[in-house]
Amino acid sequence: MPKLRILTSSGVYHCVSRINGRLFLLDPPEVREMLAEKIRQYGEFCGMEVLAYCVMGNHFHVLVREAPVAGLSDEALVEKLGLIYEERMVAEIARRLRGYREEGCAAEAEALV
Repeated sequence: MPKLRILTSSGVYHCVSRINGRLFLLDPPEVREMLAEKIRQYGEFCGMEVLAYCVMGNHFHVLVREAPVAGLSDEALVEKLGLIYEERMVAEIARRLRGYREEGCAAEAEALV
């Protein structure tokens, strides 16, 4: 089982992920480009600074630094969701979030946030 190792007090992490069965599914250039784009998208979404990454044939490495955690407004959350979800999904989440807020259902709204 993987273990989380903190590299520095500044919150820098080295993450590794391997393909199941150690298959070489990451060899095609278009797959590597797609994975690199997803790494950047999810890094931005999670508030992580992607310092470096390396995509190999059957695994990849990512070096990230965590950003300070700050509370997100509903609007900021919806904007961030647009980085990783399609517009239709983001609109549905925004609609549900607004509805919960208008109905005074704070617990349900916070569960989405």
